[in-house]
Amino acid sequence: MTAENTRPNEVVQQSILGEYPQLRNGRLSVKTRFQSSDKSRFYNTYLVESSHPGFERFVAKGSAHARFREKELGTEWRALNLLQSHEGPSPALLIPDHVPQTFLLMEYIEGRPAAEVILSKGDRAETFFQTGKEAGRVHSIPAPGFGSLHSDFDDNWVTYFDGKMRERFSDVRGILPDNVVRNLQGIYESHAEVLEEDSPKSPVLVQRDMHFDNFIMKADTGEAALIDFSYAAGGRPLSDLGRLYVQDFYQFPDYKDTFLQGYQQFIPLPENFEVLMKIYTMSTALGMVYMANAVGRTNDIAYPTNILIDLANGTGLITELLQA
Repeated sequence: MTAENTRPNEVVQQSILGEYPQLRNGRLSVKTRFQSSDKSRFYNTYLVESSHPGFERFVAKGSAHARFREKELGTEWRALNLLQSHEGPSPALLIPDHVPQTFLLMEYIEGRPAAEVILSKGDRAETFFQTGKEAGRVHSIPAPGFGSLHSDFDDNWVTYFDGKMRERFSDVRGILPDNVVRNLQGIYESHAEVLEEDSPKSPVLVQRDMHFDNFIMKADTGEAALIDFSYAAGGRPLSDLGRLYVQDFYQFPDYKDTFLQGYQQFIPLPENFEVLMKIYTMSTALGMVYMANAVGRTNDIAYPTNILIDLANGTGLITELLQA
């Protein structure tokens, strides 16, 4: 995520001051609005400067979807509170006991997105290793239960995940060819016992949108910091890696093992790693097909569809990547 210069946004400024009256004494200005590394979209997230001690430079994060603002900001607030209780490079909450209403205030991390570093031919091996290490660290943090961080936890991983998968198969009917959906569903159901083996294990924090735009390579230490926990939940660690296989490992397959070396600093890979990752990668690609269709980005459907076809047939680069 990079910042783009804009004129100070009075609406954002007034919203921040309305929610955080302790910042009213002194100067406060909205400096930049953040956007994705490929500059394809802006986020409702801003770099803010103020004269208030302890708030000289910080990030104010709102929700991109007003309808889900309370849920998304509340989820991130809970996730960052969990992260803050463990040492690591994650952004710190500036007011940890305040449940955000319009903006969440957090530490600004000086650095570059990992996606930008690898595209600019920076030290790719070190970037993949550090992002793997940070992913493993986050996945070592216990969560209160499976599913939402808000309430109504599920005590069984299979029950929770199977419900999500059945939703996804239903969502893509009519978008994907029927024979592809049937083949994928057959593969999923044939590996049910592998999910059963993963189910008795404890829930951990999963970010649920893990890709290289959401890792910041810190300028001072070279560590990776994972950001954007709007969709975080309690889950099993490997379920969070599917987006990396579909996106970042697919683009840079030579560095997958380097990422996993860093990851294993915290999370050992299980014996059934390949099968679990096949299921979790399938889940991610199904979700990408559905989302692209739902928002009208029909040009984006072909990419995850081709990955799903390769998964169903046991062919292509994705099948090679899934071999540990």
